[in-house]
Amino acid sequence: MNIRFSWNSRVAHSYISDENFERTHFVSEDDLEEDRWASGAKEVILRLETMGGFDMAGDERIRECLDELLNAFNDHDLDRIMNMFSDNCTLEMPRGPEPWGARSEGKEAVRQGLAARFQGIPDVHYEGRGHYVDGNTGISKWTLTGTTTDGQKIEVRGCDFYEFNGDLVMFKDSYWKIVV
Repeated sequence: MNIRFSWNSRVAHSYISDENFERTHFVSEDDLEEDRWASGAKEVILRLETMGGFDMAGDERIRECLDELLNAFNDHDLDRIMNMFSDNCTLEMPRGPEPWGARSEGKEAVRQGLAARFQGIPDVHYEGRGHYVDGNTGISKWTLTGTTTDGQKIEVRGCDFYEFNGDLVMFKDSYWKIVV
């Protein structure tokens, strides 16, 4: 098996960072143990095996999942949202007592965390500002608007980092700006 690592390849670029890396380098399986890029090459091979190769169709599939998630969030449809999450998913919300905010683990706990968002901001809306995909990671940028139950109007930019396993969300990490 020969694998071509191209500096312009997003996977190779993501996993091999060496200032001496030539524009194109060929490595065979036999070379992996001795090659100076062996650890990076092994990571790329694992990444390729996990993704089934350079899977541009997979990127498009995740982009479609991100679109569907945005639509489901705007419809406040928890059932549709949760159908896109795996059973062992994790959610990290921007506010909470820890450096990561508040963490919910497992499908039911994630559902409760998302339900609290809809309850706290009953008219919440996410205006999509773009999706980005790299491998099994998807990022959605948005502007959140709404009114809290105590009457406070909110307009804030934020983003969600998603990790997918196939078409299912394994991890969702939300960030938003602090408006003062």
